[in-house]
Amino acid sequence: LAQNKGVIDARRDLGNAIKDRELRKLETASADKQAALDTEFAKQDVDRYIEGDAPLRILSLDGDIDLAEEEIKRAQERLASTKKLQEKGYATSLEVQADELTIKKHQNLITKYKTQKQLYLKFDLPQMQKRLEAKYEQAQLEEHRTLQKSRTLVEAMESLMQRREEGLKSQNERL
Repeated sequence: LAQNKGVIDARRDLGNAIKDRELRKLETASADKQAALDTEFAKQDVDRYIEGDAPLRILSLDGDIDLAEEEIKRAQERLASTKKLQEKGYATSLEVQADELTIKKHQNLITKYKTQKQLYLKFDLPQMQKRLEAKYEQAQLEEHRTLQKSRTLVEAMESLMQRREEGLKSQNERL
């Protein structure tokens, strides 16, 4: 009777070990897939920044500079016109001043945009690129760790299952 109970217990233990092994395989496969996706997305973030976001930011700042330069040209033409009208008595000194201020405003905008571009190229762009690359490297390391952990867990469950099989075989031989 005790030997039958030993066989029954060994069968139950083996069945549980098989179920646990299958569950671990599912869990580790899911963790492995998530780690691979995290790595893939981190790489995409690096590529998107280098190939898309950074060039678009530079293009935007260059466009702002070009637009401000065009506005200066128009404001200078308007100022010349206003001065001619002032000489004829058709414009006031306030209107001349307003046109001069418009030119100054756009010159300040150009300085601002050029400074923003310089700061972006010198600090923001390399800093963000390094951050994203570091995040990608971290994701690769985490993926490697996850794969190792998964392999270890599955191997441990395989080992447990083998011990349970040996236990069952031993119990069967005692009968």
